[in-house]
Amino acid sequence: MFDKFCEKNIWVSAKAPKGGDGSFEKPFCEIKDALNIAVSGSTVALFSGIYDEKLVVQDLCGTIEDPISIVAFNENAEDVISHSDWYFYSAKDIVVKGIVFRATVNAAISLIGETQRCSIKDCVFDECGEISECAVFFGGSGGESNVVENCGFTAPKNARKHIAVMISQSVDENDEKAVPNSTNASIRFCRFENCRTAALIGSDENISGLFGGHEVCSCLFESCEVGVKIKISGTQLCGNIFRNTKNAVLIDMGGESEIFENRFESCFNAIGIKSDDATVSENCFIDSKISFNCEKGAQYGLPVLIHSNTFICGDGREIVSAKEKAAVMASKNIFYNSVINTQNINEKDNIFEKNDIFADSVNGDFSTDINYGCKSGAEKLLAIEDIPKVDIAELFREQEKERENSTAKHGHFSQNLIEERDMFMKTAYFQDEGEDGVQEDDEIGEDAYPLGHNGLRPIGIDGELEDN
Repeated sequence: MFDKFCEKNIWVSAKAPKGGDGSFEKPFCEIKDALNIAVSGSTVALFSGIYDEKLVVQDLCGTIEDPISIVAFNENAEDVISHSDWYFYSAKDIVVKGIVFRATVNAAISLIGETQRCSIKDCVFDECGEISECAVFFGGSGGESNVVENCGFTAPKNARKHIAVMISQSVDENDEKAVPNSTNASIRFCRFENCRTAALIGSDENISGLFGGHEVCSCLFESCEVGVKIKISGTQLCGNIFRNTKNAVLIDMGGESEIFENRFESCFNAIGIKSDDATVSENCFIDSKISFNCEKGAQYGLPVLIHSNTFICGDGREIVSAKEKAAVMASKNIFYNSVINTQNINEKDNIFEKNDIFADSVNGDFSTDINYGCKSGAEKLLAIEDIPKVDIAELFREQEKERENSTAKHGHFSQNLIEERDMFMKTAYFQDEGEDGVQEDDEIGEDAYPLGHNGLRPIGIDGELEDN
């Protein structure tokens, strides 16, 4: 990639004098000069140094096979550091890789409008966005398949409100009716430390019913105030680790959220649920609770499914609770030394009847011989290692294949889910009356849900991704 004689490489140095031609010997002094001549397959290589240049890029397009890359050339192991804001408007197939963004006033990187298949990889965002209260911003409508991968985030020390990654979904009622909402953004393999809110998925109450298809996979959230806040439908959280995070996941709005194979450790509120139609499955909760914070008198169409999870509690504290009446279906969960408060969970006292309750854990190993409970890396105490490098073109090709393969499977899964939930709603709320006028309950089938999910797995102890 860094062949100094390669015509596709365009060189930039913040220390260079004006009048450069972009060659290795005579680099440009500003990044914008390099982007002005960049074409598909070009790599803008930044020499080590400090860049204070505000970057505004519009309609710059590479291709999936040949993206336009802005990459750090870390000579002598020195960082490429930016103190300024980078804006990309309606750009396609752009890669930003290896840059350290430090103490930027506004968002360090903003992907705005119909920006598609852009990737932010291997970057560090250190105390960025103190004024704008955001470090990385996906804004507006029409964005698709943009990725934040293997990046590290720390919040500004003095910011009371701050979001590391914001996926904004607001839609202008007059001007943007023909523009689709942003879809299929991915945050994966990232580390969030001491963040106020690590990731906000959706930001406008008017679009909670739209389907975003966003995902947060295989990330580490440590000592954050809020891990992931969800405000749009169709969000997936898979293979993440939440440690000492006060509110690990907050589902404020939107349905069809799937939270599976995550590990929650010492999170005061592992999952706080205000919306309906969510699936929580195959997660491991260690001294971390689920709470239902439904609004008083709220009416919900579909219940929340809590299925095949493992709950471990060291001091026998309450680990599932609800402030108001909540529609919940729970089956095939494992509880160690935990307390379940079912006071406001439906009108059935036996909502947790199909769960296994154990008094104590067994040598800290939360795997069992039974075929349910937390699975994959969620049951292990994982060591977080460096992420294997991924070719960006191959990543997008695999993403498309996964989406195609999951369509048929998700349809089958969703149909099972709908049928089972319909049965649950019938038994819990709309029970038929027998001949004697007494309501009769239908039994819920124990094997109605397929176990497990295909796709990315959490990072294994050796740092490699675990296969299906």
